[in-house]
Amino acid sequence: MDFLPIFTDGRYKYFTDVGNLEYIPFWGQLVILETVAHVLGLVALLILAHRFFSKSRRFPALYIQIRLAWLAYVVIDAILVSLIFPLDLFELQASTIPAILGSIIAACIWIPYMLYSKRVKRTFIN
Repeated sequence: MDFLPIFTDGRYKYFTDVGNLEYIPFWGQLVILETVAHVLGLVALLILAHRFFSKSRRFPALYIQIRLAWLAYVVIDAILVSLIFPLDLFELQASTIPAILGSIIAACIWIPYMLYSKRVKRTFIN
């Protein structure tokens, strides 16, 4: 999601102004939460890339932690969005189910691989 225009084009101020008829309660906090989560995710990926290319023995555990944290974020974000913007079931499925399923499938594939793969154990030994 591209967050910068939300802050630069006046949308953030418009929808977070309590005096506005189109005020959306908790929308501002949700935008801040999502922005911070994406920045932290980027920082985590940069750290993870460093661990990967340096073949650090900490890489597999860090990867698993980041994968699980992102899965938790996706689920919590979907719950918060559904509480702030009451959507019907079809809209909820169209917007959040693919993201949640993608995170679950990735976790189900990559976490066991990081835990049990001989190649991972041989590569990340430093």
